[in-house]
Amino acid sequence: MHRSACLLAFAGVTFLANWASAQEESSPQERVETIRIVQTQKVRSGTFERRQITTSRATAVDVSSLRVATDRVSFRLVTPSKSSAGGSSLVRFGYDERALAVFTGGFLDTFSPATPAGLVQQHNKIKNDLLDDDKVMKAVVCYSVDSINPAVIMTIAEFLAGKPKGDCIQTGPFLAKNGKQETNFDELEKSLKNAPFARGSFQRAFVSVNTSDEIAIGIAAQISLFALREVLLKSVQEGGFGAVVAVALSGGTTAGLVIEDGNRRITAGTVKTLLPNAVVIRER
Repeated sequence: MHRSACLLAFAGVTFLANWASAQEESSPQERVETIRIVQTQKVRSGTFERRQITTSRATAVDVSSLRVATDRVSFRLVTPSKSSAGGSSLVRFGYDERALAVFTGGFLDTFSPATPAGLVQQHNKIKNDLLDDDKVMKAVVCYSVDSINPAVIMTIAEFLAGKPKGDCIQTGPFLAKNGKQETNFDELEKSLKNAPFARGSFQRAFVSVNTSDEIAIGIAAQISLFALREVLLKSVQEGGFGAVVAVALSGGTTAGLVIEDGNRRITAGTVKTLLPNAVVIRER
């Protein structure tokens, strides 16, 4: 994550947080009050949705997402076309790949040049080593593992045990597993010396899978992980995502989504930050 003010470094992942603001927000936990789906739009093989959330802290938080059926798309991890460029923006990745969508990949270790933090596996080859003692990145997302499950979210232990093929990134924290809350955010923040990683209002990126095996990738503007998790776990009938499993991706100025719909482009989050990798969604 990247915000101005106080520098917080942990487990090889660096992010900037507005400490004064986070202290004001540290108690009580942010809770969701209302969820309203204000836009639903068919985009080629997917569905773009925009939700407007009110919380105990904010009057309006936008959550933009693309929902896709697993049998109609494939996922792939991509890196900049020019290795000397020091990274590539999501807009550039989208232009180069000509795909349905491109979104945030893994966490960053450094911003200039943009280098990855934690596991990066591409084309079945390890490009960056796994961090098994990281406090936040407790999950691995593997893309294009097979045609039935193009995106699989697993624990680090499951990844090490199964050594799955495909393109994989290390990320976290887990937000939901088996349709229930996952990760004790209070304990997580204690392990980070009370850094407001979960309670702070930051731009967040996420990927989730629902009971219909649909995959949603999305961007939430300025929200805590407590409130984001609540939105993800709420049923579709309640305006939520009905998530069975969900995980956070890199956030702040590295959280972004670009959707290509013919001659029209839909963007959410920050799409011009230089990144070491990104995930593209292609139609089958």
